[in-house]
Amino acid sequence: MNVLFDTNILIRITDVRTPMPKAVSDMLHLMNCVQYRVVYHPVQLSDFNRDSDAARKEINVTRLRQYLALEHPPCPSNEELRRLCWQERNDNDRVDNSLLYSVVRKAVGFLVTEDLAMHRKARAAKISEQ
Repeated sequence: MNVLFDTNILIRITDVRTPMPKAVSDMLHLMNCVQYRVVYHPVQLSDFNRDSDAARKEINVTRLRQYLALEHPPCPSNEELRRLCWQERNDNDRVDNSLLYSVVRKAVGFLVTEDLAMHRKARAAKISEQ
């Protein structure tokens, strides 16, 4: 089963300069035990590429390559975004919606995020358990 992490969590689990929170390392360990696979959504590269710190951007992008990209991710249409009541005001919304829509369309089994706005959108779409 494929699992997505939102970009902020991906940054934390790929950054070797800071300790990984125990809860995150425990979760990754359990995912390995049950053979869940961490993938990234190709749209997340745009999040990393917007980083104004060139050195940090390079570190994050190169570390992201340790994961497989989600192949053929579903892309929500404007009509689908309206149906789900998801706004897309900026690039961050576009990335968040793309990640959540991957759960809606069952391209991934789970999305791990601490983003409260993403949690609200997930509840509205009835995917909060995933």
